[in-house]
Amino acid sequence: MITHEIEFRTRYVETDQMGYIHHSNFVQYYEMGRTELMREHGLVYREIEELGMLMPVLEVNIQYKIPALYDELLRLRTRMEQLPTVKIRFDYETFNPAGQLLNLGHITLVLVDAKTRRPMRAPEPFLEKIRHHFPV
Repeated sequence: MITHEIEFRTRYVETDQMGYIHHSNFVQYYEMGRTELMREHGLVYREIEELGMLMPVLEVNIQYKIPALYDELLRLRTRMEQLPTVKIRFDYETFNPAGQLLNLGHITLVLVDAKTRRPMRAPEPFLEKIRHHFPV
């Protein structure tokens, strides 16, 4: 399993009329977490695309517990619990400054050949960078 955490401050533009961070922003926050988890392991999206692979979103699921507010310093934990095959799933937990769980979710991506746009297995150079984090 691979885990990574980031912290970021919410912005006024992300709030709704109730003063809460609008729920749609969490998909973008999750993408920030996913990008940084992958970057930490040498998997930069630009380089992945150079390998001939794209990773479109297949599924988004978020369970909201309590709202996030403007100017809060949030902590986002991102996990990859299984070695990718044709799909890759990331799990997320978002916490407020008091350590309360704001939401949890997951996003599943499908690995796609950039030329044919057909599903493909994760290429070996991709797997080499993360394989040692997963049981055999």
